[in-house]
Amino acid sequence: MKWINKGHEFDEVGKRFENLKRIYLYGAGLYGKQAADMLRGVGAEFVFVDRAESLQGTIEGIKVILPEELKIIQGQEIIVLTMGAENAGIVLKQLEMEGLKYGSDIYDVHSFLQFYIYIIALYRYGKCIMTDCTVMGTYQCSLKCKYCMAAIPYLQESKQVEYADFKRDVDILFENVDFVLEFGIGGGEMFLCKNLEQYIEYVMKNYSSHIWNCSILTNGTILPNEKVIETLKKYKLNVVVSRYSGVPNWHEKYKKLETLLQEHHIPVSTIDYENWVDMGWTQKQYKKNVGGLFDMCGMQCRIVKNGKLNYCLHGMIANEALYHLDLSEDEFDLCVQQDRKKFKLVEYHLGFLNKGCLEMCHYCNGYVNINQNTIPVAQQMTAEEYVQFHRKGR
Repeated sequence: MKWINKGHEFDEVGKRFENLKRIYLYGAGLYGKQAADMLRGVGAEFVFVDRAESLQGTIEGIKVILPEELKIIQGQEIIVLTMGAENAGIVLKQLEMEGLKYGSDIYDVHSFLQFYIYIIALYRYGKCIMTDCTVMGTYQCSLKCKYCMAAIPYLQESKQVEYADFKRDVDILFENVDFVLEFGIGGGEMFLCKNLEQYIEYVMKNYSSHIWNCSILTNGTILPNEKVIETLKKYKLNVVVSRYSGVPNWHEKYKKLETLLQEHHIPVSTIDYENWVDMGWTQKQYKKNVGGLFDMCGMQCRIVKNGKLNYCLHGMIANEALYHLDLSEDEFDLCVQQDRKKFKLVEYHLGFLNKGCLEMCHYCNGYVNINQNTIPVAQQMTAEEYVQFHRKGR
């Protein structure tokens, strides 16, 4: 979307929530807990509504009431239907028959989590929140994925981010953003990051109250050292492994990692893929009129580098590897003081840009929700392909 009224794009919507005092999450299952995680970060008052007898009382300190007890004050309280679509339709009908209106008194969980919660946080509580944000720790990787979403194997020099630079960007991020649901120390392969325990320690010691979850993402091929393991245990962090089963000897390496983590009682989970998509970076084909592509993509991949927030981590790194374009117009400079800065920052996070799209969108096929160019998972560059590319240079 193209900025038209910078700093005021959501003023009309924000007026709905100026007097909001309480939010009812109708359904205490998975969606309800996701909404609760965000609302805790906002500091909003909320209550669960659920019919299940086993859930009555409190869940993680949050009150649970029966549907029969639900009576809202219109204009001061709202209901979010945090349940499956089929049941939500039935409940919505019942609530509308009681005189409540969808879009003013009632919201579905998807539009709430993808949009309205940011508006409530900003206009009611004066807070800027993000679903996801990353600060890079290293560009080094143990694999050479031919279709890496961030084109990392094509970087002329893959190096670690200096600890001082990492700290600076983390500080700048949390000087401007009040709460991040999922914070990532980015890579590359994170277990190649020298002194990774220091990077983790700095984030968790200083900003754990601003983060709901900090996980370490790995490709499963490298074992963490003893200091990293102790730091993961200290802060009860999860390790998330991308399942790259097509990579030679991957299963054997993953089993060693899984065994090591389990021995130290560190939670480990996997992300499973049926396939990847080709983002199109190496084709270098310019596409016109990509504003619609950007609006549909909706990828959660914000990253802070050198004090600037970049909307798309993958596009930023692919540019460093292959294009070397000036992307300054696509960045949000967190170090510049300006009027209604938080309002502009939330607008940027929700997809408002000076040109209505990113420069790198012109070279991108889009994320998995809109990209049909499927490819095998983690297909590796051959040694010859890797040497040939870097011999030619960029």
